[in-house]
Amino acid sequence: MIRGPTVIGEGAVIDSEVYIGPYTSIGKNTHIKKGEIENSIVMEGCVIDIDTKILDSVIGAQTEIATNQKGPKGHKLIVGENSRIVL
Repeated sequence: MIRGPTVIGEGAVIDSEVYIGPYTSIGKNTHIKKGEIENSIVMEGCVIDIDTKILDSVIGAQTEIATNQKGPKGHKLIVGENSRIVL
């Protein structure tokens, strides 16, 4: 589900189990596999596969974020480009 206002870049893939909240920008060629993202900027070429929520965050280009277990209900992140994070 996508709730605007949002900007979704060219070539981005948003899977069916994803919620993109208002005031969110998704960069081109990004793949959001699972999770919730609100009030955030996700730069180009990222892969996000999480069981939680990302709020008020900036995610640098070419970053991968995944979860391997249930954790807190939300995360606030500022992540540089070319990073890999497992929450």
